[in-house]
Formats: sequence, C-alpha cells, structure tokens
Amino acid sequence: MTAVDPMEESSALVDSETDHLESLVRRCLDYLDQAVVVTRSVPADRYSESVGSISPASVGAHIRHCHDFFQRLVSGIETGRVEYELRERDHRVEIDRDYAAAKLTDIKKDLVAALEGLTGTDEITVRLEHSKYGDGDTRSTIARELDVACSHTVHHFGIAALLMRAMELDVPPEFGVAPSTSRYRGVDVE
Repeated sequence: MTAVDPMEESSALVDSETDHLESLVRRCLDYLDQAVVVTRSVPADRYSESVGSISPASVGAHIRHCHDFFQRLVSGIETGRVEYELRERDHRVEIDRDYAAAKLTDIKKDLVAALEGLTGTDEITVRLEHSKYGDGDTRSTIARELDVACSHTVHHFGIAALLMRAMELDVPPEFGVAPSTSRYRGVDVE
C-alpha cells in the first residue's frame, strides 16, 4: 500500500476548493452578464412593463431584485455578515436600462474585489428573517452563498423569461435555465 503524503493531499484539497470557488464566481459573473444582455435587449418601453396575468413585477423589477441580492452578498462578504432583507431596492434599476446595465457591471467588479484573498470555505454569518416565525443568524460559507445567489438569480431570470415570451420578445436560450435543467436536457448552456 502506498502512503499518501499529507501535504500532497492538503494541496489537492486546496486546489479543488480554489477550482470550485472560481467556478462559482464565473457562474455568478455569467449570470450578471446575462442580466446586462437582457437589460439592453428589452425595448425601453417594455423593460418596466408588467404582464399582470403572469406577474405583477416587470422584467426590470426581476433584474433589480437580482442586482440587490448580489449587492447584499457583496456587502456581507466585506463585513462578514449577509443581510439579504436589507436590499436597497433602487427603483431606477427597474426602469432605466442604461442605469441598470451600469449597476450590474459595477456589482461584477465589486464581487471580484470583495472575494480577493478569500476561499470558498471561509465562513460568513447570514441573517435569516422569517417574519412571524422568528429571526436569527446562521453560519454559512462563501461558496454556499455564491451558490445561493446563482440559484436565486436563475429562478428570477426564469420568471423574467416568461414575461419576455408573453410580450413576444426574444429570450436568449440560456436565460432563466438552471444548469441542472440544461444537463437534464443534454444541452450545455454555461
């Protein structure tokens, strides 16, 4: 039986964690890029339009919500405490496509800067607010919260894609499609 060098095993684990974090960051940045593309492709007069039978929120409202979620994540990474419920809700992101595209581009840069020197296994506190069920803090990791942000975002993109289809607008094929759905369909959209 060959002995395993603990240093090599430790190095392989670090490399694996680094690769996983880089993969998650690329996925987050890709979703933010998708948001910029959609923001610029939806006609200005349709960006803030709701399709009441599907959702009272517009494409712009879903884009704004995703931006706010990432903004809270970045702030939490910087402070060590994520509080998703304290979203800024900058209405201008919902109605002004150019402003939204600029804010999405900014949050990409902010995310990369906030992650400098961190690992996916670094712990972070997340504030949970459940209204009538009580509030509290829980421990999480940077990687887990990046994954949460991606999952949250792709589901809001799915709703935005439905709204766009209802308005008879073109929807990029990967927009609002979760990686697991793509794999199930046998399509690689990432």
